[in-house]
This record gives sequence, C-alpha cells and structure tokens, in this order.
Amino acid sequence: MRMDVFHNAVAVNLMDPVNVTADKAADRAVDMTGFVGLIVIATVGATGDTVDGSNYIAHKAEECDTEDGSYTAVPRGNIFSEIASGSAGEISLFDNATHSCDTAVHAVIYPTKRFVKIRSDVTGTHTNGTPQAIVGLKFGATYLPVNT
Repeated sequence: MRMDVFHNAVAVNLMDPVNVTADKAADRAVDMTGFVGLIVIATVGATGDTVDGSNYIAHKAEECDTEDGSYTAVPRGNIFSEIASGSAGEISLFDNATHSCDTAVHAVIYPTKRFVKIRSDVTGTHTNGTPQAIVGLKFGATYLPVNT
C-alpha cells in the first residue's frame, strides 16, 4: 500500500536565498495547524570565509503559540537530525567537522506549538558571507486533502 504523500504534505519557503554575514531570522513563520511535523532542508553554498570551530553557522528551530509572539527553541527531543547532541533547537551545524559548506542537510521537527521559525545563527567573523536558503515540507496532514 502506498501512502498518498502528495495529499498529506505542503511545501513552504522558510528563508529566501540570501548571502548571510550575520544572524538571520526566518523570513516567515510556518503555521503548523493540521500537520504533525516539518521536514526542514537547509541549503548552504560555498562560503567566502573560513568556517571552523570558532567561525560557524548553525540553523535553529524556534516555536511559539502566536505568530508575532516570543519564540523559544524547539526541545531537543523533538528534533531528528545528523547532530547527535546539539543544543535545543539546533538542526544543523556548518563548522567543517559536523557539516561542510556547499551542501544541503535536513532535519525532522515535531513542534509542540503552533508556529515554527528557522533562524541562521552566525558565530565568529563572516565578512564575505555564505549563501543559503531554507525550505520545509509540512507533513502528516490531519485533514485531507491539504489546501496549498
């Protein structure tokens, strides 16, 4: 039996393509009403800076009950990613040890609140910047078919 993925999921744009040199908040919040989880895909291009343990980029998932409220990190137990022991909300880490730049990574988030944002957290010196974009796929629709 095949699951009808098309009618159970909706693609969302979380962060428009941009060259990041400093912390960057999500361009928009995602309303998770009617969905179980969110697959996040972060694409990061070749950096113009040195990326290492002192100069790195992390993507963090935050949630809130209201769209314009105060966002807090998604609990670590609600995030499934390649980072085994990251901090709360952390879904990716580009430091040339965990992930190298010029790649794409994904994470699965099961939020506990209605709205989700992803932010790019830049640590260290990033003069030239690193191109990146973030998209998502809301999945597990509780009502079918989904409205796009």
